[in-house]
This record gives sequence, structure tokens and C-alpha cells, in this order.
Amino acid sequence: KNGKNYSRGPSRRLASLIYAAKTLFFFLLPLPIEDEKETGDGSEDTEEKIKQSQERQKRDQLMACAVQCLQHPDSIVAHESASLLATALAYGSETYTEEHALQICSSVLMAIQRCPSDNDSIIQLVKGMEPIVATSARMSKGAASSLLEYLVSKIKNADKDAKIVDPLLRLISVVAIAQPQAASGEIAKLHSLCEIEIGKTGRSHLVAAFLSCRWAHFFAKEEMVPKYLSMARDVAASLSDSWLKYKLAKHALVTSNFSFAKDLYGDIIASSSTEESYLWLSSLSKVCEAEDTLSGSGACGIPAATPLLHSALTYLKSLSTLKRKESIDMFGFQIEFLNLRLGLLDLCSAMRGLGSEMRLTGVVPKTNTRSGLHMKNMAKCFNALASRCYKVYQHFGLVYCQQTRTSLRTFHALCRFLSRTATKVFAVKMPSKSKIEEEVVVKWPKGDFHHPITMLMQKLDEAIVASMDESVDPVIRATALTEIIDGILMAPVPFPRGFTVVKQLPIASLRLSGDPENSKTSFADPTVPPNTGHAFTEEDTLRKEVDVLEVLPYQTFVFHASGTIPKSYFDLADLSFSNVIASYKISFDSPLHPDEELLMEEEQSNQFGHSSENLFNEPSNDEITTVSCPLLPNGNFLIKFESRLHEEGFYKIDVQLGCRDLRCGEWKISVAEGSQTLIVRVSRTQD
Repeated sequence: KNGKNYSRGPSRRLASLIYAAKTLFFFLLPLPIEDEKETGDGSEDTEEKIKQSQERQKRDQLMACAVQCLQHPDSIVAHESASLLATALAYGSETYTEEHALQICSSVLMAIQRCPSDNDSIIQLVKGMEPIVATSARMSKGAASSLLEYLVSKIKNADKDAKIVDPLLRLISVVAIAQPQAASGEIAKLHSLCEIEIGKTGRSHLVAAFLSCRWAHFFAKEEMVPKYLSMARDVAASLSDSWLKYKLAKHALVTSNFSFAKDLYGDIIASSSTEESYLWLSSLSKVCEAEDTLSGSGACGIPAATPLLHSALTYLKSLSTLKRKESIDMFGFQIEFLNLRLGLLDLCSAMRGLGSEMRLTGVVPKTNTRSGLHMKNMAKCFNALASRCYKVYQHFGLVYCQQTRTSLRTFHALCRFLSRTATKVFAVKMPSKSKIEEEVVVKWPKGDFHHPITMLMQKLDEAIVASMDESVDPVIRATALTEIIDGILMAPVPFPRGFTVVKQLPIASLRLSGDPENSKTSFADPTVPPNTGHAFTEEDTLRKEVDVLEVLPYQTFVFHASGTIPKSYFDLADLSFSNVIASYKISFDSPLHPDEELLMEEEQSNQFGHSSENLFNEPSNDEITTVSCPLLPNGNFLIKFESRLHEEGFYKIDVQLGCRDLRCGEWKISVAEGSQTLIVRVSRTQD
């Protein structure tokens, strides 16, 4: 910490205790009290109620202590208290949040007033208080309205004191993005703040609040949306600082004010001084232009928006080539998200075309026709896109903010909703135990329940999609499908804040080896063709030596995964984790001898449709086993696996490394290329 601070022994111990209490707080959450069951005298239920009552008392005591610690002179203690309170309110009811919101806000304001006069201290304090203010507003619209009214009155009574005005305006922007409906309802009071003399930093916060009101409406053509943009443009016209414009453009992109963001990026591009900054700003500008086209024209804007997104993707790939370090892609998340967005647009265009054909003909195509097969595969395509989205979520979610994780979950729910829509509209009949049939049930993301597209999907599902079946006229179904696609594309897109943040993911080390007590490991040079007839893959040639684990059929063999997760990964992670998980799958690679491979090809030609895995009756690629282990303080780990193979041949063991956070969320961790595979040689005769 810079400047004066009180981070001495007692304060550090107190902050550590609060941090530990936040983790334990998950076990003190209030449980719903069920009605007394009709089992005996109900003594067990009474004891359970007493236990829950005691837990609630402990929770309330912890909350009271945390509220008091918000005014602690040490900013570290105040930050940890705010984080604990945010966790508590996030799991509480709306009534519980409203009861504590104003009390917490008063403590926050008193802490700001007592803060040292230097700007750095105030900025750090307000940043630490943001989680609790945002959580209070998100959980309760009434609490958000009260917070806004309270903050506006404090600003008007501050007598132009920049020390208190700018932090309060920052908190107003936090409340507005957390609860846009409340900010839209208080727009007149927020606009009255334009009459007060405010510095450039405070004006930027006020612009952010106006832009956040966009999320209070489904479509950009609604009456109030242009008014919000007009207010934001009037206040932003007096800002000349390029860095403030850049931050406002990022906020406008996330809040779906794409025309505003496009104009700001256009102004900043003219002053870019390096090739990297030009490529980066150009890619963001192209994305804004494409999304602005979609929000105004819906599906009719897909032909114009798709080339713009491809141009942005090209800029990012060029930038990735320039900034690549040690085979690490610094723009992997941005590229993956644009690919997901382009995939969604392609599928929406294809599904809209099928709906138009059904509307013109007035009948549903037969299953064995080309259009019928496309209709049947449409749900599968959307579910495949949802699976890709979930992989991106697992790979990048740990190192990005909560808003990014929630946006990816919302995008995942959107793909699942469109899959359900395709199944209902096209009246596709799935097998009784089909995986697609199980996946059409959409689980709405709870963390971003107030996002417009989440609310729109719920309304469309309840009012239209849920009641669709074969009895509904095909023309009506096709017309409804067209309106649904247009509504989805014109609504605010769940754009992750992490898209505008460039992060270099650290690479963990991973070493796969056999257990020396149960098996032996040999080494083969991949540049020399082995006598065994095993065809080493390109991935194997990346290493100077290829590990070959030799085991006997039907014998349980052991292999280990060891390595280190670098400290930089812990520093970059947004969530704390202490467990390492590793998933592995075994797949058949080749027979022991070339003659067997020729024989196997002949058998396959005689038995069409049977693969080598089926002939050997070994584990398929879909059978994945997961094992976890604690992570050592220095980042090292050692995981033990056990498996068994029955038939002779060469097999590949592919291992995927990951971790598990304190909330039991599972994430993937990148490892060095060529270190995720172990070759197993199963033979009755060991060399």
C-alpha cells in the first residue's frame, strides 16, 4: 500500500480472520425451516430448528461485526469486511437485503468521510466497497432505489466537495449497472446532478450511470433508450481525455450502447500511436459496428454484421501474432468469444431460413428430406455451440471477473433456449433416452437474472415456446420463430467485460509417469521407426523422448500426474482454489505389430461401421475418470491414477488438468504442449 496505512500486526490479523470467516460463512447460511414432519414426536425436527436458530444468531453476529469493521481506519480490514457482507447478502432474501442495505450504505459513507484526504486512499476505499454496494442493489430493486436516492441527496449537500462527490458518483454508477431498472426509475434525479459543478472523473461516472439504463429495456428502439444516449452524449461532450473515453467505450460495449461505443472508439483510433493499439481499437470498433447493426435490424442485419465480426477476428489474430510470447496466445479469450458469436449468427440465419421455407409451404418437411434433416440437426447444432461455450467458460472463467463468468453462462443458456425453440417449432421427435431431449430443459443463470436477454428468454419460453407442439399450425410456428430470432438478436447481448481485458494465461507444468513398483517405463526415439509398429503422433514428436508405459493385460497399473501451478496463476485467478483435479481418458492407438493392423483393417471392411475400439472392446473416448488431490502451498501436486486394460496393443492416455475453487466450481488449467499424453503398451510378453 502507498501512503499512510495502518497495516500492522493487529490489523493484519483482523483482516485474516475476516477472510477466513468469509470462507466459513458458506457453512453458516440460513437453511429453510421445513414444516414439522409427521414422524414420531418430532423431537429431531425441534433439534434441527434449534440448531438453525443458533446458526442464524452466529450469522447475524458476524454481519454486525463486519458492518462495524467497514469504518475501520485500515483499508485492508474495510475491504475484507465489504467482501464478507457481499457474500452474506448474495445468499440472503430480498427482505433481508432491504433491511441491511441502508445501514451498510451509511457505514460506507462514514468510512469515506473519515478517509485521509489524498485521492489514492479514497479511490482504494471506494473500490473495496463496490462489492457490497453492487450486491445490495442487485438483490433488491427497492434497496437500489433507496441507495440512489440517498446518494443523490448526499451529493447535493456536499457543497462541491470533490473529495466526497467523485466517490459517491462512482457508487451511483455501480448501483446503476447492478440494478438498471432502479436507475431508470430515478433518471430524473440522476439528470439533475448535471446542474452541479462536477470534475471530469465524476462526469465519467455519471455518463456510465446513464449508459447502464439501457439494460432496463429490451430493444434499442424503445422511447427512453435514445433519451439515455442523449444525456450521456451531452455530458461526455465535455470530456477530452482519451483514457476516460476508452473506459467509457468499454462500459458502453458491455451495456449494449454500441453506437456510443463505436463513436468513442472512432475518436480514439485517430490518436493511436502504435500498430498494436490501432489493431486493438479497430477490432473493438468493428465489433461495436456489427452489434449496433444487429440491435437495430435483427436477423436482417446478419449479412452486414458477419463480415464486420470477421474483420474484427482478423485484427485480433494479427494482434495475437505480434504479441505472442512463448507459444502463449494473449488474445485467446477474445478470439474464442467472437467465434462463438459468429457461430450463433450462422445458426440463427440457417434456422430462420428453415422457418421461412416452412411458412411459405405451410407444411413441415418430411424427415428424410434435406430440409427435414436440417431441422432435426438444428437442436444438435445449438447444443454443440452451448458445449463450446461451456469449454470457454471452464478455460477462462477462473481468471476473469464475475460479470464475465455470468455473461458466458447467459450465452450458454441462450444457446440451450434456441435449441429448445428449434425442437418445439420443428416438432422434432427425439428418442426416449436421447441426450438432446435431456438438454432442452434450460436452467436460467441466477447470477445475472436481471439481464434483459435472460428476462426476455423467460417471457418467450413461458408465453410461446412452452405451448408449441404438432397441433399448432406450421405457419404460426414459423412466424413465431422469426419473431423470436429477431427479438433475441435485437436485445442486449450478454457481452463479457473480460473481452476488453487482455490477460496472458500462465502455463502449468505437467509430468505423466508410471509407478516404478507396478510397471516399467521405456523410452523410444520418435525419429526412428519402432519395431513394434506403433505410429507415433505429431504430438509425440514434440518431445525428445516418448514415455511408453509397459503393462500386462488384466493387470491393474498405476501412473502419476505431477507438476506445479505457477504463483502467477494464483495472482491472476479471481477465485481462490486449493484442490487440483485431473481427468483422463484412454483410447486405443494401434496394434502391437503391423500385421495385426492389416488384419484389423480387413475385419473392419467386412464389418462395416465397427471401429478399432469396438473390435478390442476397450474404454471409449467418452469414458472419462476424474481424480482430485490437495494442492501444496508451493503449488506442487501429485495425483495417483489406477486403471486396467484387457487386450494387447498401444493405447493413449490423455490427461486434462484443472482445479476446484472453494465453491466447488471446476476450471481447466493450461499446460505445456506434449505433456498431456502417456503411451501405454499392453503385451503379454514384456521386453
